[in-house]
Amino acid sequence: MMLPPVEGSHVRLSMAPRDQWVLLVNTLLLPLCGFLAGTGITHLAFTNDLLTFAGALVGLGVGIAMCRRQSLESVVIEEVSSNE
Repeated sequence: MMLPPVEGSHVRLSMAPRDQWVLLVNTLLLPLCGFLAGTGITHLAFTNDLLTFAGALVGLGVGIAMCRRQSLESVVIEEVSSNE
């Protein structure tokens, strides 16, 4: 989405708290949890550091694959006067 450039204009982007939480879970928490789970499971199963690293990468990939795409419909774009 492109807004027409107007000199001196300001916009405010806002989202509902629930949409912010969904965005946080899908962009940060799922990949992080997958990474940590992959690391922990492979560290308990194998003592080799290389296998633990590979398990961490697989866990990160699984965490990223579990993320869901979010649409821009939840973002509210408002034009704000320059005195605010």
